[in-house]
Amino acid sequence: QGPEWQRLTQWAGEKFEAVRRCVEASSAMPLTLRRLSDFDRALAVQDYRDHLSSFSLVGLGFTYTCQMLELLGIQLLQGPEREAWQRTAQEAADAIAGTGNQSDMSKNTEAQEGLKVCRTVCVYRFSLHGQLGRRTAGPTAVTSGPAKDDHQLGLFAATLKHHRGGDGEFQALQACARASMELGCQPIGAPPFDGSAVEGELWLHVSEVPCLSCVGAMAQFRKVFPDVALRLSFNLGRQPSQEKGAQAEMDSRPQLRGRSFG
Repeated sequence: QGPEWQRLTQWAGEKFEAVRRCVEASSAMPLTLRRLSDFDRALAVQDYRDHLSSFSLVGLGFTYTCQMLELLGIQLLQGPEREAWQRTAQEAADAIAGTGNQSDMSKNTEAQEGLKVCRTVCVYRFSLHGQLGRRTAGPTAVTSGPAKDDHQLGLFAATLKHHRGGDGEFQALQACARASMELGCQPIGAPPFDGSAVEGELWLHVSEVPCLSCVGAMAQFRKVFPDVALRLSFNLGRQPSQEKGAQAEMDSRPQLRGRSFG
């Protein structure tokens, strides 16, 4: 490896460390909001969003994302467990009607077919229990769509090229957080009825590498719900072919399907 590659590797490592420090330091931000005025809450959330967007990165790539998630205490599924969940996720994704996004229904058939490729799909299931009983859901498939902020859930998305509050992973985290409220939990409320009042697990499978905003939201989820295990798997997603010729094109097609979990 030449000096150029070494410099690039060093730069990437330094960038990763800066992002890691930001994500880890900001993960507890939702827990501080209950002590703040509405004005100061808005400032804290905006500071977080500005800090994350200041890195000028949409994502960390497959390898660095895996490293980050493991440091955050998120279980990355492996082996037979991952394969079984992947098959379940594919079945749920195949059941989506159209693009899975209500806002696309007015578009013509050709446009909807194109959007199927572009929409990231997240499949989730969860099982929670708390003082008021038990809640389960899934496997449920969702696609990226319009952002729906709900700050009482203790989850905050950033703007990386566009607002990431509509990403499938973020929607799944929100769905689990809303279910906790049905069990009498207030995610960013005061103990003992805060996020620590529920236990369980949340499983996610994503057709793309999660973006930096979704990684940050997963870090927030782990802090807000310390006793809800987060289990995750994801694919490389759409990858450009690095070869020439018809065979290379054929080989690349499965990777271009937004709903392919293989």
